[in-house]
Amino acid sequence: MNNRLLFLILFLFISTWAHPQISPDTDNILYVNKSVSAGSEAGNSWKNAIPELADALKWAKQNENNWTESVDSLQIYVAKGTYKPLYSPEDENFGNDASRLNTFLMVHNVQLYGGFDPDNGVKNITDSRILSGSLSIGGGSILSGDVNDDDGADFANNLENSYHIVVSSGAVGTAVLNGFSITGGWAQGGAEYISVNGNEMSADRGAGVYNSYSSPRLINVALNGNKSKSYGAGIWNDTSSPLLLNVTLSANTSGYSGGGMYNYNSSPTLTNVTVSGNTALKSSGGGIYNFATCSPNLTNCIVWNNAGGGISGSLTTGAKPTLSYSLVQGVDNTANNGLDGKKANNAPQFTDAANGDFSIQNHSSVINAGSNAAYSAAGGNLDTDVDLAGNSRVDTEIIDIGAYEFQLAPIAPSTDNIIFVDKKITNGNGSGDSWINATSKLAYALKYANENQEDWSATIDSLQIYVAKGTYKPFYSAVDESFGNPNGRDNSFLMVKNAQLYGGFDPATGIVDLTNDRILPSLEGTILSGDTYGDDGADFDNNDENVYHVVVSAQSAGSAKLDGFYITGGNANVDGFTYVNGEFISTGDGGGIHIKEGSPRINNVTVIANNARYGGGMHLVGASPDLTHIALIGNNAGHGGGMIISSSSPSLTYVTIVENTSNNYGGG
Repeated sequence: MNNRLLFLILFLFISTWAHPQISPDTDNILYVNKSVSAGSEAGNSWKNAIPELADALKWAKQNENNWTESVDSLQIYVAKGTYKPLYSPEDENFGNDASRLNTFLMVHNVQLYGGFDPDNGVKNITDSRILSGSLSIGGGSILSGDVNDDDGADFANNLENSYHIVVSSGAVGTAVLNGFSITGGWAQGGAEYISVNGNEMSADRGAGVYNSYSSPRLINVALNGNKSKSYGAGIWNDTSSPLLLNVTLSANTSGYSGGGMYNYNSSPTLTNVTVSGNTALKSSGGGIYNFATCSPNLTNCIVWNNAGGGISGSLTTGAKPTLSYSLVQGVDNTANNGLDGKKANNAPQFTDAANGDFSIQNHSSVINAGSNAAYSAAGGNLDTDVDLAGNSRVDTEIIDIGAYEFQLAPIAPSTDNIIFVDKKITNGNGSGDSWINATSKLAYALKYANENQEDWSATIDSLQIYVAKGTYKPFYSAVDESFGNPNGRDNSFLMVKNAQLYGGFDPATGIVDLTNDRILPSLEGTILSGDTYGDDGADFDNNDENVYHVVVSAQSAGSAKLDGFYITGGNANVDGFTYVNGEFISTGDGGGIHIKEGSPRINNVTVIANNARYGGGMHLVGASPDLTHIALIGNNAGHGGGMIISSSSPSLTYVTIVENTSNNYGGG
């Protein structure tokens, strides 16, 4: 064999070894793992994983005509680790190293999934991937524009960073970005433009993600710590309508508008998205800025603590977002099932926003305040999806607002058969077995009590529920066919057989058990309110959303008791009926308390400012309750402003009935 032939064979061998032939597995999946230590690097298994995502995407782009929107779409599974964009996305320079112009280009019908950990058994899409949305709490698969790994906490030393980390341009079909943290983009290229798929893109916008005439799906993604010279540091949308599901936009900074997101002639759909801690330095829209003809749709979203305002834009040109089931700081959004962002007590209560942890604490107002139907309509799967921390997307029955789902501990009474409730609790596991572990909603405790009522006898095994001071709203329906689910005005606190409720505790000042002097009915004690939006005012206006009955007792109550509460805001003003425990309950009777059959004990209770067609404060039908130390004050009804007694024989001891009104008969 001559030397020339030997050299040629050796050259071909080395070339083949250095540049393996990429080939997906039989399910059309490519595997990427930064930490792979052996294998062929063909990408057809975790053992043969491709070390760089950039190489997998370059190959996918070069072969994009092979990927259809159905069974032939390409999937790329990316193991945990930090990946850098290595190639230019530009039409005339695609696949070459172009320094700061390098980016990860989304490819038509190619779906990217991150968060795998093959060394620990996380190999398939059905496994629990590492989806942590914060770089400080778990990592996962990180796409970083910090080429030299030297930015630091204050985003210094960023002059070499990529302009854009991810670019989507033109039609992308079923392209998906799912399970990534995106950080370290620095779009400050002035008037520099590049062309990708025939569209021009500015190098001073969209440091995290740049969408141009495209509508990719971003699912389980965190866009953190990106910076743009002018607009849209986290995401820039130009004539695009991307879908964002379970996404956080945080700590992004733009020189002018749209720290988190800038929409130009774009109508993105945001579902369970958290936009917080972003900054617009010289203009408005620290969270989101909308310009020109835009109609962004935000559902189950949180927009909070953004410098330069939450959502703003040029409204005169038609840039008007639609908000529903969302919490936007400074915006009263209650007309669309949202939370009033003007009220400080609706703050989302992030665990540690200062350090990038946007999970929520157990007393947050966003818990169970979202819409399951809206999440499903956006493409989510409530049975299998997880949040950005890798937890179940729905922990109880209703989804939380934002990108994280609070994981409630199962309710478990103490050894003395007591459940502790405190809406101001800021720690603990929420199980209710002590004041430290108190559950934050009385509704949770009562639902548990009702579902386990066969365990409570009328004697030593009765259940007690201790409720700390504060205002509590009925969160679940008491109606038989919808019990335990939020159902608007049908929500009510249902008295449970042999369960005894005591209010007026204040663990912060040592009022912790029944031997202490509780704060008995007053605005300083424990309030049960039917005013869902908290907006009734002194004259009981704005009450169309108020629940029909604040408290309902139906059928035999055994040793059930209500002791130490201030009950207000019920509005039983509708001629209709429901069934509770098999009993017919009129939606026009008993705004404060409706008792049908049974003999519960109602002690140390004030029923004030409730409304009904019959029995504004209280309506008794076929019941014989023990009413002791009761005040019926300032209630209104068509008949029986304070109380209506129908076929009932209550025992009234130390009862005050004053300042109630009736439009017809029986003011008191």
